[in-house]
Amino acid sequence: MPGFKPPENFDFRQPAGWQAWRERFARFRLASKLNKEDGDVQVSSFIYAMGAQAESIFKQFALTAEQQKSFDIVAQRFDTHFTPKRNLIHERALFHQRSQQQGETIEEYVRDLFKLAEFTEFPDRDNTIRDRVVLGVTDQNLSQKLQLEPDLDLDKAVTMARQHEQVKAQMAEQRGVSSNVDEVNKSSVGGSSFQRGRGRNHGHRGGAQGFSGHRGGSSSHRGGSTSQRGGRQSGQRSCYKCGNSPHERGTVCPAMGKTCRACGKSNHFQSVCRSKQTLDNLTNSEQGEKFFLGSLETTENEPPWRVSLSIGNRVVNFKIDTGADVSVISESEFKKMSPRPKFHTSHAKLESPGGHGSVRSANKL
Repeated sequence: MPGFKPPENFDFRQPAGWQAWRERFARFRLASKLNKEDGDVQVSSFIYAMGAQAESIFKQFALTAEQQKSFDIVAQRFDTHFTPKRNLIHERALFHQRSQQQGETIEEYVRDLFKLAEFTEFPDRDNTIRDRVVLGVTDQNLSQKLQLEPDLDLDKAVTMARQHEQVKAQMAEQRGVSSNVDEVNKSSVGGSSFQRGRGRNHGHRGGAQGFSGHRGGSSSHRGGSTSQRGGRQSGQRSCYKCGNSPHERGTVCPAMGKTCRACGKSNHFQSVCRSKQTLDNLTNSEQGEKFFLGSLETTENEPPWRVSLSIGNRVVNFKIDTGADVSVISESEFKKMSPRPKFHTSHAKLESPGGHGSVRSANKL
């Protein structure tokens, strides 16, 4: 039997590993054509591959001379010896309680269902596994889609689930490219600073203009406008949407479709919400901090995005920048408000776009 080696000796200290070892030997038996040999040769090879302790166990079986030459009889006796009688109700309970976990792929989920069903003795195993796939997936839209599918069998259910998972991951990747917005980065005075922009062609507050932000990414041209998008900074080891470790390709981020409790927007958790971080940073700002305003310039002559907000009994027109740390109004605009909101003295330093000058804020609300 050249070219094929039997599996390693069975570890008699770990009876739970018997089934896996038996499957490895069965594979070896076919590949080496051992199954074509006489029964006594197969039995001897089986016991030899198992290890020295198998000899004493074999003698305990008290088989007849003819039975000792039957591979099936000997193998079945060893199966009974190493595999205790299973609690069928318990095995089935474990199966029916199994649902897909957050971050678990369809492939991993289905594989474990097959493993759990191995000792359940279901009369219709495939359809039972199909039902558990349909009812146990975390995506309720997928579950509904599968339940509406006529003539759904196990293969079709698994195929549809895999396709749904793949398309969802691709759409999440597409949204990650198209939903980029300008950002504002804050750094301490005297320290190194970087500027980052995430791809929208507007975004100045307080009338600041002319700074082209970047974050180490390459630029691409689409429809006459310039957008820049950089990967995460070197050393960052967590997903910016959920805060977990980076996901493998094809894995759906658990934050997709979820609504942030901090800002009300979708596809990220409150723990990594940039709006929440911005408010925390602004509230805890100390004397000597400075704020960098950044935006991207566009080759298209589009009007700025503005919104009117009611402050007290006065309507003030603001220019929109979803990523800015601060919004500014002039002193003259503040004096027109009635009643005037309370303010606190501020020592924050506001840098103009591009760092070509700075102003001191007088007060903050």
